Amino acid sequence: MEVVTKNTAKSYNTWELCTLRYRPHQIYPDWIDDEEENKTIETELEKRGIYNENSCDIVELAKRQCLEFGYKKDTKDFIDCTSKSFKDINDHILASRQNRGEEQAQASKAFTDGWNSGLLINNQQQPQSTFKTCTTSVLTGRVSCY
Repeated sequence: MEVVTKNTAKSYNTWELCTLRYRPHQIYPDWIDDEEENKTIETELEKRGIYNENSCDIVELAKRQCLEFGYKKDTKDFIDCTSKSFKDINDHILASRQNRGEEQAQASKAFTDGWNSGLLINNQQQPQSTFKTCTTSVLTGRVSCY
């Protein structure tokens, strides 16, 4: 479970914060919005100069990153950098989603394996029962099994 707090917000990349704030289901399909967490994310994004959803757009984030790297706007190098940054951000989002899927699959497998082991142990611990035939003597009332 992922939680962004005042203490941890600084450790997230800008693209991660943007994704968690405006497109969380790209990474976490079962994400539930939390008002306090959203406020924390927005505060951290504002510290980084990002004030709205439009500035969190992946293309805008890629452009911003390339400008910070020192590329001059509207040059071939800037365009190449933007393209590479855009691809890198998308790759990170895809990798995060795949990692979450693998973690969930492993947790599910561990649960299933544990469940099956428990069933196997229970089956092995059950005493072997043998069925006996018993009769009751009409004359004495005595029960005899064989």
